[in-house]
Amino acid sequence: MAQTEGGILFRLSKPGMTSPSYLMGSMHLVKGEFVHQIPGFDDIYASVKRLCIEADIEGSLQSLQDGSERAKQLMESLQKAQMEVNALTAQLKLPIDSNYTMLLGAEKKKEIEDPLFSLLPAGTPANALDINMLHPVLLSNTMDVLLQSKGVKEDLSDPNQILDYYLYHKAKADGKQLAFLEPVALQDSILIMSQARDLVQDASRPLQAQMEDVLAKCRKLPQTIEHYASVTENYKKGLSDKVLEFISDSSTPESMGLRYRNPAWMKQLP
Repeated sequence: MAQTEGGILFRLSKPGMTSPSYLMGSMHLVKGEFVHQIPGFDDIYASVKRLCIEADIEGSLQSLQDGSERAKQLMESLQKAQMEVNALTAQLKLPIDSNYTMLLGAEKKKEIEDPLFSLLPAGTPANALDINMLHPVLLSNTMDVLLQSKGVKEDLSDPNQILDYYLYHKAKADGKQLAFLEPVALQDSILIMSQARDLVQDASRPLQAQMEDVLAKCRKLPQTIEHYASVTENYKKGLSDKVLEFISDSSTPESMGLRYRNPAWMKQLP
């Protein structure tokens, strides 16, 4: 395996191959047009006949209500995942006599509320979110989602600008063959279930300790936002090891189901 300069684009070859294949790590927090800045990308793209993408973008772009067999499978997978998540998160309810004011005090509760509201869209009413109604692990998860969007420096409001989708549309317009490794719904169900199980596991700890963890997260909010922002910059610099360090902080091969997904992917590759 030979690596090009960028650190996110690799040439794959072995004895007997008539032409090499290439592997590129993509990031969903970066605009697709960035690929043209990756050293060697444009020449490599022009030389290949087929683009293989991890998720079945064509399946995700079509309506889930169009009656096709693929749409039916996608819908069933998503519904199953959502039902399991609902069952798990139903366990995450605060006891009536145990809220943030009672266990942490009004001052510490405000230390949580102020940073949390700074992450919400401008103009959000002050009474839009009552943290005394949210279990700490759900509140922590909500903050993680908001933090990611806060740390992204690029406008990705148009999903077609996301790197994978950008490449899909470009390859289709250029008449290249397309291949996909797995349905989007499978990825969604794995991500949702992994996240839900982590939430329930965290919730087994003493309630006050969970609230203190949320408080600690709020106190280092500015550093965390910069940390998220640095991930996209490291990706653009080709520092894939640092990107992987960031991912490994929140995900493991087991939680992402890689042990059974990787062999299935290999069967799909030409």
